[in-house]
Amino acid sequence: MSPTPVTSQIHSNQESQTHHADINTAQDANASETEHIPSFTAGDIIAYNERHASTERHDPKPPRSKTSQLSMDASTVSKHTYSDPEKDLESGLDEVDVAAWANNNAVETRTREQNISSLRNSGTTRPLDTFNIPLPDEKQSEFTGLMRFTWFSTYRRLFSVVFVANLIAVIILLAKLWPKTFRDVNISTLATAASANFAVAILIRQDYISNSFYHICWRIPHSTHPRIRQVFAKVYEQGGVHSGTAMAGTIWFLILTAVIIKFYVDQILTSIPILTLTCILMAILVLIIVFAWPISRASTVAKVDKKGATIKGQSSSPGHNRFEISHRFGGWLAIALFWVEALLLVDQFRKKNHTSFGYELVRLPTFWFLAVITFHLVLPWLLLRKWTFEVKKCSNHAIQLSTNHKLEPLSGLAISDSPLLEWHPFATFPKVDGTPGTSMIVSAAGDWTTRTVTNPKAKYWVKGYPKTGVLSMALVFKKVVVVTTGSGIGPCLSLMLETHHIKKTQIAAILWQAHDPLSSYGDELVDRVFDSTQNAVVVDSKFMKNEKKIRITAKEHLIPMSYNLFVESGAEAVFVISNKVFTKEIVNSLEKRGVPAYGPIWDS
Repeated sequence: MSPTPVTSQIHSNQESQTHHADINTAQDANASETEHIPSFTAGDIIAYNERHASTERHDPKPPRSKTSQLSMDASTVSKHTYSDPEKDLESGLDEVDVAAWANNNAVETRTREQNISSLRNSGTTRPLDTFNIPLPDEKQSEFTGLMRFTWFSTYRRLFSVVFVANLIAVIILLAKLWPKTFRDVNISTLATAASANFAVAILIRQDYISNSFYHICWRIPHSTHPRIRQVFAKVYEQGGVHSGTAMAGTIWFLILTAVIIKFYVDQILTSIPILTLTCILMAILVLIIVFAWPISRASTVAKVDKKGATIKGQSSSPGHNRFEISHRFGGWLAIALFWVEALLLVDQFRKKNHTSFGYELVRLPTFWFLAVITFHLVLPWLLLRKWTFEVKKCSNHAIQLSTNHKLEPLSGLAISDSPLLEWHPFATFPKVDGTPGTSMIVSAAGDWTTRTVTNPKAKYWVKGYPKTGVLSMALVFKKVVVVTTGSGIGPCLSLMLETHHIKKTQIAAILWQAHDPLSSYGDELVDRVFDSTQNAVVVDSKFMKNEKKIRITAKEHLIPMSYNLFVESGAEAVFVISNKVFTKEIVNSLEKRGVPAYGPIWDS
């Protein structure tokens, strides 16, 4: 069918304004949207890849279009979307204002309808060939990039700072003992160093302490230098302090164990219970570290069907299960044994110094550190309760759990059906229908989540305080681009739907790639994505054209598309919420090109 004049005008406007229709064009396009639906074929993919394989590089400049000049933030869109002209007239607004509101509402509604129609008919709300800003070369060599962003990431830098500080303390201690004999080593000093590190490791993982770090960073004004804000936005990698102090505490305890064994051999210390407890406790600490080691934690076992074929997307996580059980029960047992050993040491000091037990106990720093540790181990369990959830089936691999309990904005909630065994955190967001309460999306990614999606329960256990998530650090920036895949849209909704916080941070663009998003997550949720920004790009990874399925990959598509949206929108940072592989690949690739990028690191 030959193109109509209206259709030709639409294509002309799209080319001159980097394929973004202005307001008038959108109105004309609505009348003939079947004639301008973008194609999404294998040919598009090939042309797209060939263009980005070019060695020619240039400094891209963000395009300026009428649409970008007339764009509204999420709070304004929400106001237009739910505006009632009659009530506005009654409240004192004149007819001109009401007409403008109604017109904006109509434009936004048509834009969403066009997006949904395009998504259903072509698999994307924006053709791939419109992402035409070439991806620049990496600013560092491959070795430098690995050193800075992988081997020596923020998490590992924090780990190194803590570890080096403890190493310096060990050197100072040895320097003081150098002229003296081995008999002059103070057991109390070694126990204090070990317990102090363990106390910091426990405290840094407390929800209320972790949340306080986030809240402090939120208050950094946008007028602060971007580099400073970029550094503080990495606060979610504070887990490096936890692992650093835990490792350092274990090494201090290893030194303590060696000293006690030496004292026993030399008959300086004759207590068999102290020797036995020390060796057992040392073994437990080593096991905890072994099961917490990244390689051990990452081990998974793929599930197979009756014919022996691997079931795609489903696997059990014995490594993570071992880590969680050893951390919980091993940690409790270690602290209990540490208490017994501390009391036995106090008894030894009492006999040696001819003082009372209570006097020696309160003088022992380890006693106070163990008291702090024990209190914070018990605290989350004092807040254990069971909540009722409403279950909504999104698809065969995802469900939405909703509760009437309202949580803090941009926070996550850990739930469990067996509190002593395993806990699973999920990002929360306000209910999309606007009613009071909180929702979360559970996607079948592992053995527990697969069971939950298949057979969800009406009630789940929760404990502690809701924990602030990575995406909350978007508040540090004026404008951000959000990139997500699949059920990662759940955490992103927490930022999209929190009107109060959106006023501070604008979502400049959203890139969401999902498996049949309309069927999997529903029109209502997809509408909220379009409501949050006029620059929402949704890609259906299930879409097939000419009986060929288009395979979307991070390296070939999501990374260049993310970079294009970052440059076009003039955003200050990119936040990636996806699976572990995609998140790491996209974040590292963008960072190596000088783009501030952030995403979860799966360290807990």
